[in-house]
This record gives sequence, C-alpha cells and structure tokens, in this order.
Amino acid sequence: MGEESRVVYANMIFGTETSPVGNSTAMVPNRDFYVTSLDGVSVKGMRLDLNKSIFRKENGQGCTIVDTGTPISSMPGEAYDEVVRTLKSMVKLPRVPYGNKDNTLCFMGGLKDIDQYVPHMTLHFQGLDLPIIPRSLFFVTTDEVICLAMRPMENGEEYNIFGALFQQNINMFFDIKEEKIFMYPMACALI
Repeated sequence: MGEESRVVYANMIFGTETSPVGNSTAMVPNRDFYVTSLDGVSVKGMRLDLNKSIFRKENGQGCTIVDTGTPISSMPGEAYDEVVRTLKSMVKLPRVPYGNKDNTLCFMGGLKDIDQYVPHMTLHFQGLDLPIIPRSLFFVTTDEVICLAMRPMENGEEYNIFGALFQQNINMFFDIKEEKIFMYPMACALI
C-alpha cells in the first residue's frame, strides 16, 4: 500500500465579493452554531429506511451543526447503525478493530482501496441532496487501516454534526442575511 495523500488547500472568502453556487438548505435559528435540517441518508443511491424525525429536536427543528472545526461527523445511533450495517454489506475488505471503540467501522486498506471498494453516500438536507465522496467518507489511519469518518451521537448530545472530513471538496456559502447554506460538490483545487 503506502500510497501518499496529496494535501490540497482551499480558500475561505468573506464579504460581498462572493456569490452562492448550488442548492441551499435553510438555517435553523441558533445563536451559537450554523444549524440546518438533515432529512435522511443514502448509500450508493439507496435511501436508508430512517424516519427524518430522528434528525430533529422534539419541537421538530433540525439539529445538524455544520462544523468546520470538528473532523468527524456524528449521527443519531439509529442512523449510524444503519449506515454501518449497509457499509459492512457493501465494502468487501477485511474488517479490523481500531482503538478502544467497538462501534468504529474500520477495514484493512488504503486510499486505493477507498477508491475501489467504498461507495458514495448522500446526505439529504431539507432542499439539498449532497453527495459525500468515498475519500471524505473514510479516512486513512495508517497505511493499512481505513475508518469511517462518523460516530454515533453519545448520550446527552443534542446535535448531530456534519464534520470537516465530510465537507472536503464541498463549496459552501453561508448566507447569514437570508439564513441559508449553499453547498455544492467541487474539487478544492478549482476554488
């Protein structure tokens, strides 16, 4: 294995000199975070059988934080378990344990294996379907282990997280005035 990963950096632009690209999802009013509404998940084009209420607070508001500072995404346990079950059935690589967490999904492999064996996933936000490419869905921990860049929410956590690894190669535009988040898949090198 031993293939190298080329790191590509993108720019962050602030102010009125920018314009949105792609479709948008509404922001949920929140003083502390950029929050939106996740409705569901698909893996390799197959919509998982999840009630969108599991991604909502009791009052029906969305509770997905778009967090550029947290690498790993999180989902409610029911959604996480269904994603893991589906990926286990699709990824034809040997499973390996990683760390002290039994619920971390890891396989023997590297970047080439991600490209060959890992399917894409789509996050269905309210008004926006966002594909997550395999290299954003899994990360390489060593030259021989790849792990899912997602974890189940822990007891007491109020929000699920759309983390930085899932956001790779996504052009995002936060329209604070109109309370919308625009997201569009795009190679970072092109921005």
